[in-house]
Amino acid sequence: QGAWRRLREPKAVEHLAWRKPSVGFDRALPDLPRGAAEALERDADPDTESLGKRNGHHERERTRRLAQNSERVSAYFAIMTPFGIVVATALFLAVAVVVFGSRRPDYSHLKHTLSELGERGGPTPRDARLVSWGVFFPVGLALAAVAALLDRSAGTPRAAVTLAACLAAGYLVAALFPCDPGSPLTGSARQAVHNLGGGIEYVGGTLALFNLARESPSPQIFQVAGGAVFAALLLLSFPNPWRGLVQRIAETALFGGLALAAFRQSF
Repeated sequence: QGAWRRLREPKAVEHLAWRKPSVGFDRALPDLPRGAAEALERDADPDTESLGKRNGHHERERTRRLAQNSERVSAYFAIMTPFGIVVATALFLAVAVVVFGSRRPDYSHLKHTLSELGERGGPTPRDARLVSWGVFFPVGLALAAVAALLDRSAGTPRAAVTLAACLAAGYLVAALFPCDPGSPLTGSARQAVHNLGGGIEYVGGTLALFNLARESPSPQIFQVAGGAVFAALLLLSFPNPWRGLVQRIAETALFGGLALAAFRQSF
């Protein structure tokens, strides 16, 4: 009886069936009672309908997982496009400016420039180093990567590459050559190099935006952005109590114009 129960197990039956697929159960198992081989054969046959349902369920589950993985990969590459990098960089910069600005009790987003958060000799030297190397420097590297990606993309306007490169130069110079306290128009040699980096960013950015306007099917946005940066350049050329606001308008125009150019190239 014990041997009979073991033979009734599906694995044992399947093993026997695979060993002698061409031999009938009556001949393969001569010691079984009459009719037992037929019963084993009936039990050994899989239920094709339930097997098909299980296979269909597994196939649907596999398809669902593949679709999820494909969505994750698509989201990753969407982030890694020039447009995604520009947007992520702009958000990172905005959050960092708000955070570090709140840590200086005398700092005003309307009166003070971004460079003053990383100024040399300011009231918060540790935060100034963090801003220079933890904010300005990675922002400059990210924008340089955008310029390289746009340069490799076929059909990218040269003005878009120039705009990204000018922005990258401005932030990299700001990281390597922090401004003097208050970011004056004149000062130390380090301040002179810092101002030169700002000039490259704003003068080059203005020209790049106007060139994008000439090459774009909808030039109005780039024209407005270029005009805003040019006006900011003039206003920042002499002391005024709204330097912070003026600079933030210019930065918004530069990043917005670059994001639009990268969006059209990426999508």
